[in-house]
Amino acid sequence: MTMASGPLPPSVPIGNIDAFLAIVGQWNLYDMEVRAVRLAADEAEGPAVEADLYLPDDYLRRRTPDAPRIEHRFTFRFSGVSECSLVGFLRQNIVGEYEFSAAQRAYSGKPCVRVQITGSAGCEIDLLCDAVTVASTATRSMPDEA
Repeated sequence: MTMASGPLPPSVPIGNIDAFLAIVGQWNLYDMEVRAVRLAADEAEGPAVEADLYLPDDYLRRRTPDAPRIEHRFTFRFSGVSECSLVGFLRQNIVGEYEFSAAQRAYSGKPCVRVQITGSAGCEIDLLCDAVTVASTATRSMPDEA
């Protein structure tokens, strides 16, 4: 599937998704690159994971020859995390498949969100969490290709 194919909106609530949609135009993580994953223990929310996903703007819209190359960073925060697995984090980690779906915690039956991101190259992330939020977005100029 490519960016132009129009994936369905997420089936679970994602906080601040409007910031993501304002840049990408649709709910779509395909071809994004996972460049950082951070684990943290938060007293209020419990364990948390943040993942930085990057996408060149050229994947979203045609760039004029004189325009600078830019890329977008999306930081996703997964709060109240359990059963977290990160496998095969490499130099390049391109999203090939992803699913954010409603689930239940096995030990309590409490509703949660299952997040699965599988790389067509590189890492796999699989976790259960209480909430998903687009914590921040940023846009930066990229050096010209030689």
